[in-house]
Parts: sequence; structure tokens; C-alpha cells
Amino acid sequence: MIITIQKLYPPIRKFKPFQNNKANVGRKKKGKKKNKSKSGKVYLARYKTKTGKTQYYTGQTNKTPKERMRTHKKNKDFLGKQRNVKLVGVINSSNRFKAEKTIKNMPKKKKLKLFRKKR
Repeated sequence: MIITIQKLYPPIRKFKPFQNNKANVGRKKKGKKKNKSKSGKVYLARYKTKTGKTQYYTGQTNKTPKERMRTHKKNKDFLGKQRNVKLVGVINSSNRFKAEKTIKNMPKKKKLKLFRKKR
């Protein structure tokens, strides 16, 4: 009786990452991250509440702020539900995320002063 080597020793399976085994359960494959453009515009909008109080909203966009205001109204989100919404000012920024965060933490008087300068 002739027994081949392959029958005695089956080929060793190579470990495939993200195969369904205990070590990789729940992990996702890491792909390339898209480089999000950080440059854009930070805007300040003014609106009146139902009680008549004036409030300010700071937002950021990579489009024009007028387009962004249209999407607010279209989606009926927080700012879209308000009435008498007007843009106070716009600032161009190389890192809009950081700029928005900084401006949101400013007191109201500083925000208004900053956006009135940039007009």
C-alpha cells in the first residue's frame, strides 16, 4: 500500500486576517482614510426665538454659507425651524473645525466683534 505524503500531512492553511476566528471577532478592516478638506468657512447666524429673544448660531461649511442656510431650511433642523434667520458674517479658515470650536466658546460680544470686522 502506497500512501502519499499529502495524505499523511495535509497542507497547512495560512492564517487569513479577519477570518471568523476568536482573535478577530468584532474587528473591522482598516482601509485608507479619506483626507477631509479642513479648509472652509465659519458663519454666524442670528435668529429670533418664539419669545422674541435674539440668539446666535455658529456653524461651519465647505460650501457657501447661503447654500448651507438653504439646507438648514430644507431639512427643517434646529436652525431651519427658526424664523427670521439672517447671516451676520462669514470667516474663511484653513481649519474650519478648530475655528468653529474656538468661536463657539467665545462670549457673545467677542463673536459679534470678530464677525463685524471681517465684513
